[in-house]
Formats: sequence, structure tokens, C-alpha cells
Amino acid sequence: MTGKEIYKKLIRLGWVEVSSKGGHRKLRKNGVMLIVPYHTTELARKTEHSIKKIANLK
Repeated sequence: MTGKEIYKKLIRLGWVEVSSKGGHRKLRKNGVMLIVPYHTTELARKTEHSIKKIANLK
């Protein structure tokens, strides 16, 4: 899964973009901050897992 795909999924689930710098987007929901790499290449498996864990995605 790419960073752009995860980003779009999080936005649909109610996460709000707080800021962006370079190739990263900072999102917030219910006081939880999450930084997502906004790239077109596949994310490393561990990075993808960490983002999904913080965002409570399956």
C-alpha cells in the first residue's frame, strides 16, 4: 500500500490534515497525531503496520 492510499483512507475516516512538509502529511483525530509519508511508492511493511496500528485500521 502506498502512502497516498493510506492518506486518502484516513481522510475518509475523519482524520484531519494539520500540516504538511515535503513528502509527509500530519493528521489528527481525537487528539492523536499521525505522520504519513505521502509517496507513490510502496511503504515499508513495518511503516504501514505502525500507521494502521495507531489509526486502528485493519
